[in-house]
Amino acid sequence: MMMIVFITIIIATFIIHKCHYNTDTIFVVVVVALLITGFSWYISSTEKGKRIVKDFTSNVSGGIHRQVKAYDINGETENQAIY
Repeated sequence: MMMIVFITIIIATFIIHKCHYNTDTIFVVVVVALLITGFSWYISSTEKGKRIVKDFTSNVSGGIHRQVKAYDINGETENQAIY
């Protein structure tokens, strides 16, 4: 998380410097930097944030792989599928 904060501060400083310290630009850059810092803290430091990341990763990667087998009355395997 600290790396994200440092990168955000560096980018914010660069943008403020390039815009010649315009008051409106400084306000917008500070608000966006605070939002990025708060969001990265929430994702990395709270359990709900960690669950959100885990759910998103599972959804993007195709979920949990499951193997399903169907048996006939004698206990022999009829069908097998991997989801």
